[in-house]
Amino acid sequence: MTTISQLVWSIISKDAQALDYLCKGLLNTSAYAANILPKIQASTLSKVSQGSIITALARIKKNSQIKTNSIPKMKIDDISLRLPIFELVYRKNRDPNPDLSQIYQKLEGLESVHFNVINVENELDIFVSYSRLELVKKQMRSFDLLLEEKNLTAIILEYDAKFRNFPGMGSQILSCLAQNSINMIECITTYSKFIIYIKQDLANLAIEALKSEFM
Repeated sequence: MTTISQLVWSIISKDAQALDYLCKGLLNTSAYAANILPKIQASTLSKVSQGSIITALARIKKNSQIKTNSIPKMKIDDISLRLPIFELVYRKNRDPNPDLSQIYQKLEGLESVHFNVINVENELDIFVSYSRLELVKKQMRSFDLLLEEKNLTAIILEYDAKFRNFPGMGSQILSCLAQNSINMIECITTYSKFIIYIKQDLANLAIEALKSEFM
């Protein structure tokens, strides 16, 4: 039978920011226990006290091996912005690559233009600078437009590629945003960049939070 401590560890071990804060004595264990209580109860199919989760967190904190192997702190080398950005979500009912190729050709050499595509099974999510919004709409007019989101900002974080070797690097960034009540629209990662799309009116708050935490 899986114990409460094992269930708590299975959750917090995947949350790099919370684990790091726990090891450093910075985690509000009562609040964290209340947050994960529904997950624990769903796993045990029984009522679990918040106190038992707090006790499990205390045991994890005392584990010297966990402290020794604590995940390193993410470090951001540079932050830049692209705005205004529009998000266009299309239903993908056929191969979009020929149309996307046409867009890429027309944008070639325009370094100031932001253009990213998330191509999944049934949907196509496009993020593009306002200056080239109509170009994308015209080229993709044969696809059904499901959503158009305006007034977004792309926050581009650059970091040392070595951080790819550690689990939970992305969660540190997203946890920082969440703790500052900043809602993320979408994110894209490469080997040395982390691109976050948020509402434009939250850009300054996000920049200050990220700089304070990781620079």
